[in-house]
Amino acid sequence: MKSIVFFKINFIHISKVELSYNFLSFIKTVKQNDISIEYNIPEKYFSENKETLPICFEVECLNLKHKFYFDLFYGDNEAYLFINSIGTTYQLFFKNIDNIEVISDDIHINSYDTNGTKDRKRVLLINYKNPNIQINKIDIPLDEFHLFDEKKILATSYNYSFYDINNCLILSKIKNILKFQKLLN
Repeated sequence: MKSIVFFKINFIHISKVELSYNFLSFIKTVKQNDISIEYNIPEKYFSENKETLPICFEVECLNLKHKFYFDLFYGDNEAYLFINSIGTTYQLFFKNIDNIEVISDDIHINSYDTNGTKDRKRVLLINYKNPNIQINKIDIPLDEFHLFDEKKILATSYNYSFYDINNCLILSKIKNILKFQKLLN
């Protein structure tokens, strides 16, 4: 039986390294032939309001440990975990955009979660190393939207809200810092 809170992680093998992760009470080492894994998240982690649950997702690879932060929604959640050396995590939010085609390194990201809404979609990329991505055939240099935290340390987890892909109007967020930028083609 499927839980009310469901989290599917798709493994994208970029290099032949061993990667392990942990979050909440789940621990896993990803094997070379692993394709995906599904978790039923106990409701006990959520507040009575069933709001989003901030997650600290720790990855260990090549003797490096890194913590990434993203949200689990009360409902269905889906992510892509890139198996390579340590990268960055992106929650890509799309509002009022019907079709989303995300391509990186010839990998087609073809599913997303909606948290039960009809006009909002999220693509969650965990440990993503490439600074560029293609969304609906438009090249987006993700690193141009990186923000520094108050200590001037580059962050590891970002939320990008796409308002107009054709004009590259993107709002990026980390903690309480916001940056709005329009890229000129």
